[in-house]
Amino acid sequence: MDLTLIEAWNLWWSGKQLVDHSIHGAPVLWLSRAGKMLAFLAGATIVLDAIGPERLVKWGEDAKGKLHEKLTSKVIYLIAGVIAVPLIYWIHKISIMEPRRAMVWIPAVSILVMPVVMVAMGILAGVLVGGLGKALADRRLEKIIRRIAVPLFFLGFGLDYLAS
Repeated sequence: MDLTLIEAWNLWWSGKQLVDHSIHGAPVLWLSRAGKMLAFLAGATIVLDAIGPERLVKWGEDAKGKLHEKLTSKVIYLIAGVIAVPLIYWIHKISIMEPRRAMVWIPAVSILVMPVVMVAMGILAGVLVGGLGKALADRRLEKIIRRIAVPLFFLGFGLDYLAS
């Protein structure tokens, strides 16, 4: 059933579940998930602000420096990942036909894939955190981020609450 925001809050206050409803065409379940994300982003800005822009920039630069030092091992992991993708497809086919054989291959491929994923996440985290640190170092941008984070937190919390 499609509801307006006020109707949804009235139903919520009466104790009814809204998971099967939608608000202005958007399912409440997905609004709740979006609300969780918004609240997380707002909370992350608070944590990053507490850490401080200087530390974030330094951490991002350190991550980039370590990337250059360990580039050869990253290339090896990347090659392992390229090999692992067809293996995952093959394992998927085997798991449908022969589940016992798949139980042997899934851990083996995971050993190849996990380092690639961890390296990619480390590189991405270093770049993102360093960039956020530089953004928070600019006082005007820092004020804008804070002014956006507070309403995002309350909006996200409210959207998440509707699905509870």
